Amino acid sequence: MNYLEICQRVAKLSGTIGDNLPASVVSQTGRLGLIVTLVQMAWDKIQNARADWNWARSEYDEKALIVGQNAYTGIGLGLSDHKFFIVDKYTPVLCYRVADGIAQQYELIPLDWGTFRKRYLVGNVTDSAPFHVTIRPRDGALMIGPAPNEAYKIAGEYLLTNQVLSASADIPRLPTIHHDVLVHQTLVDLAGYDEAAGPYQFATADLRVAWQRLVHDQIPNITVTWAYKP
Repeated sequence: MNYLEICQRVAKLSGTIGDNLPASVVSQTGRLGLIVTLVQMAWDKIQNARADWNWARSEYDEKALIVGQNAYTGIGLGLSDHKFFIVDKYTPVLCYRVADGIAQQYELIPLDWGTFRKRYLVGNVTDSAPFHVTIRPRDGALMIGPAPNEAYKIAGEYLLTNQVLSASADIPRLPTIHHDVLVHQTLVDLAGYDEAAGPYQFATADLRVAWQRLVHDQIPNITVTWAYKP
């Protein structure tokens, strides 16, 4: 469903608006204007609810590091839709020396911020082949250690900035099969705005089921490896 169709579904299921309304998401007032706004707000809630939505992830590749530089922002790497970098043991940041070619690509090892800071940002640290990676807490910068001493390139993943629904034809990034989560979240918010206990409980029950399906389908699978030692 697009933004308009979601608004129309919410309006219909709320029991307060007739069929095929609103006709547009633009310049609506009153009850229809409220529904249009609440759909926007519900979409922000869903996008902000988790930092590991599969549908909100994107990749960067062949991004050049700068000799002697540890810190890299999304804008610095040319990522206009960057929210924050993803760095964990399940999401590798890959690196290679340009002179060696991509066939020699290797994985940077994640470090916690405190350890990284003591190792690479205190005292004189010799620039060399990058080995570790972390995220700087104050601004979310991607930190590479040690700073490269020659041309290197990296690749990894990041979370996209929130999508803003504004035009009738806008389609949420959320997979189509899960658009009902957005409908139910808006119905919950609308019932709360109306202080309507019955509709609120009904919408909350539907939202809970839809939300469980979404989480099950759209967060990364975690693999557990068991090691047996006789």
